[in-house]
Amino acid sequence: MNTQAFNQYLEYCNRSYGNTTYVGTHNSPFLNDGIRMLQGQTHKVNNTLYNCHTSCDLLNAGTVEDYLKIVIDWMHKNPFEVVTILIGSSDFVDVDEFQALLENSGLSKFAYIPENNTLTYNEAVVFVDYNADEKKIPYLLDEFTYMWETPFSQTDADFPCNIDRPPDETGGERKLYMANHNLVFLLSPLSHSSLSRPERQFFNLRKPALVPNTIEINRTNGVEGFSSLGLQANSCDAMWGRYPNFLLVDFYDSSNSSIFEVAAKVNNVTYCVGIVAEK
Repeated sequence: MNTQAFNQYLEYCNRSYGNTTYVGTHNSPFLNDGIRMLQGQTHKVNNTLYNCHTSCDLLNAGTVEDYLKIVIDWMHKNPFEVVTILIGSSDFVDVDEFQALLENSGLSKFAYIPENNTLTYNEAVVFVDYNADEKKIPYLLDEFTYMWETPFSQTDADFPCNIDRPPDETGGERKLYMANHNLVFLLSPLSHSSLSRPERQFFNLRKPALVPNTIEINRTNGVEGFSSLGLQANSCDAMWGRYPNFLLVDFYDSSNSSIFEVAAKVNNVTYCVGIVAEK
């Protein structure tokens, strides 16, 4: 009898990658807490790729290579886990610019290659949203060949489940899909009194900006009720006949881990509070 949990649950050992729902978050590798899908926006500054939110002047999380080294160190310590990484190429750089950092970080040795057919333990499934070329880098997968996304940065608390990216997708039933579940509000350039000086400088140079709605975060990341993550997961299941493969949220740790309860429900496993991985 197998007693080694895979991605924290024994039930996942005999379940396919495409038949599982993973919790994802932005720009930070919160793998110890149960996050298994990492999404980051990359921006090129002085010939180096950084993980930044909207602008590296506003929020810079460090270089992509250093970020990936943290992920790979974690994977060395947790050999029975599969991690999904979605790289947002915000500056639409050529795919060649990712190769050195993927190799230097060690990610290339862990990355899943589709032509090898079978996804195994201790692998990373790595996507990029724009300019992928699997002939050049076979483990850096074209996101929209394999999955689609619901609308991102919603001011609409109903969180629709329609296809947003790619806009011309017609085969949604046959692909993985990601439910974007982050509520935002529109910040006017005139309402800057509570912002820091760098934030004021950033917003003063641009049009009104979308900022996370942290006031509603407990409801947004909740298990049930209007605008909750649980309700969107159920709505998407009703619309598509299956739950999202990825639930992408903001501030996952601000809601008493209710997002992991949602994931357990849709995966039909028993929610266990306090499951942690090797640090």
